[in-house]
Amino acid sequence: MSSLCQDSCYMPANFLDLGVSLVGLEIADMKLNALERQIGLAKAIKLYKRNISQNSDEDNAFERLAVIYRRRNQIEEEIRVSKKAIAFYEHAVFVEHLESMLPVLNQFTKRLKAVEAILSSQRSK
Repeated sequence: MSSLCQDSCYMPANFLDLGVSLVGLEIADMKLNALERQIGLAKAIKLYKRNISQNSDEDNAFERLAVIYRRRNQIEEEIRVSKKAIAFYEHAVFVEHLESMLPVLNQFTKRLKAVEAILSSQRSK
């Protein structure tokens, strides 16, 4: 594999806005969670929130934020992100007729139900 990161290289543009230099990295096969460890969760969260505020799911922003919030036991934040994801993908499926997004919409609907159950059980303790 080339270390020059040519055609198959994936570099999220917004990472550069955060002052993160990705030069020389083998980004093509680097997973986002590894990148999160490298730049730090605070910067990754900032990136994901920025993508979402710009009506974009670039870098799987909704999913990554939900995962981070679950790991941090920030259940209410995970619910908030899941609801935004559902609205985003409902628009994609039902307004823009992007039926290929239906599985992602279903995934977030299931996630929301699960996380609401977690919150309910925490509150009943």
